[in-house]
This record gives sequence, structure tokens and C-alpha cells, in this order.
Amino acid sequence: MKQWLKVTIGVSYICFALTTEAQFLKEQMNSIDKQINKSPTLELFIARGQLKQLTHDTLGALEDFSKAIAIAPDSIDGYHHRAMLRKQLKDYARANADFTKAIFLNSNLADLYFGRAVVRLQLAEYPDAVNDFTVTLEKDTTVYSQYNCLLYRGICYDKQNLDSLALEDFTKALQIERTAEAYLRRALIYKKQKKYERAETELTESIKIRASAEAYFERGSVRMATGERVAGYLDMVKARSLGSDAAEKFLAKYEQEAGSDTLRFYNTPEIVVEALPLDVEKSVVKMVEITRQQRLSLNIAQTNINVNPDGALRRTAEAINEIGSRLEELARRTNNEKLFRKLQDFKSLLVKLGNNFTAADTNNSGQAFNEKQRFLADMSLSLMEIQTFMEELQEYLVALNTKSTEKK
Repeated sequence: MKQWLKVTIGVSYICFALTTEAQFLKEQMNSIDKQINKSPTLELFIARGQLKQLTHDTLGALEDFSKAIAIAPDSIDGYHHRAMLRKQLKDYARANADFTKAIFLNSNLADLYFGRAVVRLQLAEYPDAVNDFTVTLEKDTTVYSQYNCLLYRGICYDKQNLDSLALEDFTKALQIERTAEAYLRRALIYKKQKKYERAETELTESIKIRASAEAYFERGSVRMATGERVAGYLDMVKARSLGSDAAEKFLAKYEQEAGSDTLRFYNTPEIVVEALPLDVEKSVVKMVEITRQQRLSLNIAQTNINVNPDGALRRTAEAINEIGSRLEELARRTNNEKLFRKLQDFKSLLVKLGNNFTAADTNNSGQAFNEKQRFLADMSLSLMEIQTFMEELQEYLVALNTKSTEKK
């Protein structure tokens, strides 16, 4: 009973507050109307225009700001308020004209330059926008203004393909405040330059601050470009779950191709990877050092990595988990970060696919059958990735062993 009473009182209070605010605005409007009828002034029209904005009467607000300009054409106030409202309404061309007139009347206000810069950015007038952001940086030294000007000016530079200037501004913005947007913007430039490792690092930082659909989509795209197809696929799935239309389109095409071209569900046996690491810890962990120092102190011949494309994987959760366990054992024995991360990604995906496969088996509906096909596509794709990676690893180890033999 007490809880019900608290809820009732809370709802009643909110309704009372809303009613009181609406009543207050109405009373203020009536008061200003009476004053305007007696003696219209610039201040009264601007005040009524602001009240109309609060009540979402944007056309009425525009009309009042225009009347304020007609009464006092040499005052910046009417132009400034009308420019801000037009910017809000995305009427950028007219907003640009109003900001320009206000700046002509008073060139000392940083807010006017910033407002016009944002409008010019929307109009794709990038050089002019850069000039306005630069003036704002000089006139307004507050942290908030400095960060926003650097971020937006960096975007203008990026739009003009002035990558070095854009990176410089984004870096300065990050020095003021670490934001997801600034990391994302810097990552997009690195991606454009095909500096994928840097781009992935920046996108990961962006995601740590704010897990946005765009950041996941871009990181998925970067990982796909570098051959990390499983990790990239998982990022795309996450982006889709956050509402990314681009990820939705990508995955629809990707999964269709995986199902029709890569798989051959019932005709082609899936690939089985067997890793029997007799001395993987010594051979794999030291690969980078071996390449750099041109010396081999390990017995590569002790490592036996067997890739078996002819085996058929049973379509059961147990078989999937068995492969995952083999990969986990290999990952446990290595300190090579890149190898470890790839193996962990594959292992995680296999566990997920195994669980989903089991769930699909318990339901014979058409939807479950389609999901099962999709899971099989993902599973086979990941196993093919593993095969490719393990073949590359095996070739590398053989090459090292050959070099060691030649040295001897």
C-alpha cells in the first residue's frame, strides 16, 4: 500500500509540475502579447520568439525574430536568434546569411563565428568553415570551445583530404578530452590510408569509451581487410545489434555468399585442423626473435602441426568443442600475441557455434533449420580460416628449419 502511495504521489507531482510549467508559459505569453500591443520593441519580439520555441511553435518564433529585425535592423540579436533557429531547422543557407549579417554588425563574438562554421560545414563549404573555426579558436579559449573547434576543423580538413592537418587537429582534441568521436575520426583517416593496425587500435579505444554501431562496423571492416575475418564478422554482428544499417547490408551479402559459395553444406566435408604441439612453446614463441636475430637455437623438427583437409567433421556440438579444445591447447602453449588472439577468437566462435547448433537441433521448425545453415556457414568459414593460418604457420616453421639446416 505504501509503495502504491509513493508511485501515485510521484506521478501526481510530475503532472502538477508539467501543468505548472505550461501554465507559466501561457501566462508569460499573454503578458508579452499585451506589452507588444501597447509598445512593440526588439526585446519583446525576441522574448516571445524564445517562448514560442519552448512551446515548439517554430514558425511563430521565426516570425517574431523577423519582426525584431524589422524594428532594429542594426542589432545582432534578431539575426543571431533567427540564425540559430534556422540552423536547428537545417535551413543552412538562410542560417549562413543570418550569421554573416550578425558578424558584419559585430565581429567580436566567437559564438557567431562558431555557428557559421558549423553551418558552412553542413553546406560543404569547407575552406570557409576552416577559417571560421580558426577565428573561434583565437577568440574563445574555453576548453569546451577549443575541443569542438579542433574536432570540427579536423573534419573539414578530412573532407578536403588534408590528412596530416586533420590528424593534427584530432590529436589536439584528444589531448584536451579523450572522446569516442575523436578516436573514431582519427581511425577513419588511418583506414583511408590503409594503416589498418593503427585504425584498429583507435577504433578499440573509441569502443572502450562508447560502444557505438559505427565504431564496431568500422573495426569489423578493418579486420576483414587484414584477413581477420572471424573477428571482423563478430564486430559486424555487434554493429548490427546496435542498429547499423550498413552492417545489416554487409552481413546479408556476406552470409549469402558464405552459404552458397564457400560452404556446400552437405556435399563438401568440413576441414579438420589437428595441432599436436610437441614443442610449440619453444618454436612459436621465439619466431619473431628468430627472424630478427637471424639465428635458430630451437629444434623445429620437434613441432608436428598436421592440417587435415580430408577429414569430415561430425555435425555435433561435441565435435565442434573437440576442435576448440585442440586450439585452446595450442593457444595455452604460446606467448605469441597475434597467434594467441587469433586462436582465442576461433575458440570463442566455435563455442558459440556449438551452443547454437545444439539449440537448433532441439527445434525442427523452418526458422531453426535456416539458423542451423547459417551456423554451419560460420563454422566452416572459421575452420577454413584456421586451415589457412595453420598452413602459413607450418610453412614458416619449415622455412626456419631449412635455414637452420643450411647454417649447420
